[in-house]
Amino acid sequence: MTETYERGAGSRGVQQRGARVWCAALLAAVTIARGALAQDSVAESAPLPRTAESTAESTAESTAENTAAAEPTAAQRETARAWVLEGRRAFVEGDHLGALQRVVAAYQLVKAPTVGIEVARAQQALGQWVEANATAVEVINLPRAEGEP
Repeated sequence: MTETYERGAGSRGVQQRGARVWCAALLAAVTIARGALAQDSVAESAPLPRTAESTAESTAESTAENTAAAEPTAAQRETARAWVLEGRRAFVEGDHLGALQRVVAAYQLVKAPTVGIEVARAQQALGQWVEANATAVEVINLPRAEGEP
């Protein structure tokens, strides 16, 4: 009763599932390690900047450039929070590309780990496994703020 393992269409599905499980586990670990963004509600939604129209290709370039950016203002944080909430709503509604655009815009404005995780989740939902992994690694390597757990 020995079975031989043949590489074929079935093995590819197993590999893809394994990659999804690994990425989901990594995202969960990062989320737990860095804390979750509080579920705030914002009365008004801010308009998206022009850069939000770009897709995930520009994410890696822009995030690498802005890792050592200055501390964002209160207005920038509020705008980013609004975009993240809009992105979450879009994600729940199944509009993963729209969600990615909104959270990328927020992440470019405010380099917060919780926003980076939202970017990685949207990338993962779109099947952009390499980009999601790179974003998660970037979030892990973000400098910690004073007093952050």
